[in-house]
Amino acid sequence: MPKQVHHLALWVHEHEVEDSLRFYRDGIGLDMIMDIHAHGDFASLFDVPYRRLRSIMLGDRGDILAGVFELVVFDHPSDALALVDDSQLPEPSRPSRYLLNSFFVEFDEVLPRLKELGFLDSYKEQQVQTPVGLSRVITLRDPHGFMVELADRQVATLLLEESMNAIKAAEIR
Repeated sequence: MPKQVHHLALWVHEHEVEDSLRFYRDGIGLDMIMDIHAHGDFASLFDVPYRRLRSIMLGDRGDILAGVFELVVFDHPSDALALVDDSQLPEPSRPSRYLLNSFFVEFDEVLPRLKELGFLDSYKEQQVQTPVGLSRVITLRDPHGFMVELADRQVATLLLEESMNAIKAAEIR
């Protein structure tokens, strides 16, 4: 059984990459871990009519095996293009596919960067009561229109540690 989620991916269009990097790298503060092109039979692997993809992995360079966020750009149509329903294909007017987005952050660092980059238009904030106290939680939209949740790193860490301790204590009984 897997011990951890390594990465989650967001399928973006080539023209969306720079805005995505401005938001996730420059705004949220994720490190660039990898930016490669790969060739393969993606029609059968991912059910998309492409034979090349660009994989841009962002995360924490200090822990590259966990918590990685990947931007995927497919290009170079394959012969499988005729086999796929057009409604499944990403189009510039249609939102990108896939999502996941919740980040534990230091708000004093992240919010000024996001503001400077112009990403706080959809900003909403609440104080959420947790078992370890109040937590500041913010939601906003990334350049693709997906909701992103930002949670206070210190409170989230305390909450996760307390939850893990409770699970371990229950296992001992």
